Amino acid sequence: MFSIGNYVMFSLDGAVGTVMETKDNKCLVAWEDRVCSWATFDLLRKISCAELIQIFTPK
Repeated sequence: MFSIGNYVMFSLDGAVGTVMETKDNKCLVAWEDRVCSWATFDLLRKISCAELIQIFTPK
């Protein structure tokens, strides 16, 4: 299950965001590009803070 504040990754394009609200089987997510949208649980994967840092740390 997802909770407010969880970091998530969208499985279709790898976009990263933060869960702002949950309702039924959907999450309202604030995405990295500052857009908010609803996504179903099956399209989201929880990621840890460590994974988030790895994603955004320049190589």
